[in-house]
Amino acid sequence: MTGSEATNTGSLEGCDSVAPPLELSYAPLPTARSRRLWVIPIGLLTTLVALGGAKLFARYQEFDLMLWLPFQILPVGPFIVGGIAGLGYVIGAHLAGVKPRRRFLVLVGLLLLASYLVGEFVEFYVLGPLMDLAGDPVGFWYYLHIKATSLSYVNRGGTGEPIGGFGYALRVLQVGAFISGGILIATLTGGAGYCELCRRFKSSRDLLGNPRQCSRAHQLAG
Repeated sequence: MTGSEATNTGSLEGCDSVAPPLELSYAPLPTARSRRLWVIPIGLLTTLVALGGAKLFARYQEFDLMLWLPFQILPVGPFIVGGIAGLGYVIGAHLAGVKPRRRFLVLVGLLLLASYLVGEFVEFYVLGPLMDLAGDPVGFWYYLHIKATSLSYVNRGGTGEPIGGFGYALRVLQVGAFISGGILIATLTGGAGYCELCRRFKSSRDLLGNPRQCSRAHQLAG
């Protein structure tokens, strides 16, 4: 018994070192490029619906949602339109398994800005050709200048005088609220559980929704 103990002790003392446990690391699965590219078309589709719907509503209902500013300064209307536009990027991100990181949000902001300018150009093209009082053709950027400086507040007494250069500040506020609404909606995808390993958003399923599965579960539990 004593010899056995001495032998075991000697064998332990003979080990120079014990190898540390190996830590296995798994690289995240790459997201297919074709799957990631679906985010942009879906986002552009909802942007078209949002901006187009706002233009049609302003034309037939004589109420421009993009110029709805309660208390004459809060850009609630363009913020709502931007949120609807950004909804497509949320849907596309979930379908493609794309987490809304900083580059993704910057891309969404740039696409919303480009979409806004394209919408204004389409309106300019449909209304054209436009001429000024001297009979000279009006270009696109001068058209935006006229739209900004000719803004006026509507009160109980009717439409007031054009606000002139202050209209640029309102237009910047409008565009900023539109882009902010879309980016805020896009960031909502970050609230859902995201698996970095499989590049997917976590989801849950009701496995006991089927009556047969419920009876089977009760049998196993019993």
